[in-house]
Amino acid sequence: MSPVRRPLLMLLLALLGIALAGCPAANLRDAQSHFSAGASAENRQTLDELTDYQLGVPELSQQQALAEYRLACESADGLVRTNAAGLKQDGLLGTAKVLSIYSRWRLLAMEGIGASPGPTQPQTRVCSMDAEALSAYAMQAAQEHAANQISLGARDAAMVEAIPGFLDHERGLAATDWAEASRRLCSSVKVLEDAASNAPADHDVRAYLYLAQLQSIGAWFGAAEQFSTTGRERIERKQSIIPFQATGLCGLQNYVALKEPGGKGPITRLTQLQIEKAGLSPASFDCSEPQVLPAACP
Repeated sequence: MSPVRRPLLMLLLALLGIALAGCPAANLRDAQSHFSAGASAENRQTLDELTDYQLGVPELSQQQALAEYRLACESADGLVRTNAAGLKQDGLLGTAKVLSIYSRWRLLAMEGIGASPGPTQPQTRVCSMDAEALSAYAMQAAQEHAANQISLGARDAAMVEAIPGFLDHERGLAATDWAEASRRLCSSVKVLEDAASNAPADHDVRAYLYLAQLQSIGAWFGAAEQFSTTGRERIERKQSIIPFQATGLCGLQNYVALKEPGGKGPITRLTQLQIEKAGLSPASFDCSEPQVLPAACP
């Protein structure tokens, strides 16, 4: 995991863990507790990797996180299967589905985007879902929220909409050729743009999604470097990506102006780090004007 992805992931898991900690329903408390424990363990693993704290500790934290995410997923799925009507009546069906989606996303990310459960891991199969199926599940939940069939808060609505983009980012990193990498990472940028722009302007999740979008753009530049065979090809591919930078950079600039005046907050620092790592060019955009992504991927 890159130095930028680590603190960005920690920011997200902290955001999700804090928000889910307020879940009031007793029948969802087990799923919420397991997810929060999984997020805490994953953050410990991330900190251990950053500090090289002790040999073997990151692996132990990873195993704990995986176990907790599986338990959260199984608990939430069980409630949806056996008590969907009751959850809907209480306005909690969306919360249960979100817990299932988040848990599956973290399981897939930690186990590997192409991983499948082995014969010695029967419990993994209960919540195993490949990236295509999970994207479809998240999109269905987003559509149900839009149709007022389930209720989601602003953060969860944005995150569920963004899940296919997170998954395409991972698939872009795992690609073995330029065409696949470019297709997946461009899709990630577009999905994350839609999710961020639909979130409230002053909500923390908006900043996270724009940071994630810039991360996908940085990975896209990296793929152009990795898969190009000539200098001309490399330059042309990178030039085709440049127009996709503007919305994320301007979205973050507008958020910082609103929430971190003076430019001294954590989002400002993460933005600067992402810009430096990806080689982005914020000075080339006029953020006083509305910015839109190109309609088609290169």
